[in-house]
Amino acid sequence: MPYKTHKIALAPTFRERRWFAQQCGYTRFAYNHALSDFKTGLENDNFQSWRTLNNNFNQTKKEYDWTALMDQRAALYAIKHLGQGIANWVSKRAKFPKFKIVATNRVGQQMNNPCELKASVSDYPR
Repeated sequence: MPYKTHKIALAPTFRERRWFAQQCGYTRFAYNHALSDFKTGLENDNFQSWRTLNNNFNQTKKEYDWTALMDQRAALYAIKHLGQGIANWVSKRAKFPKFKIVATNRVGQQMNNPCELKASVSDYPR
């Protein structure tokens, strides 16, 4: 019996789109900051786990007032994903992680929605 799937389209308001974009920017900021810390640690022969990188970021983000308004899970998951990328690099399954950049179109202009919003719910038979 095949699985039934349903696509659910988000129709965010302007405020919600702005909030999503802010969270995407915060995620990119956290990921890039943690990757920078990891590279600095490698230069000093100090291999840091994702938990150490997260703790360092939590201390550093207090210097920026705007981070208090952001969802902290966004930063946590970004740094966890970086940790998985580092683990893949160590086990030779992937290349070294790269810094994240703002999504642009071919002309080089910033896109209106850098984070593509997709949601789907699957209805599995009982």
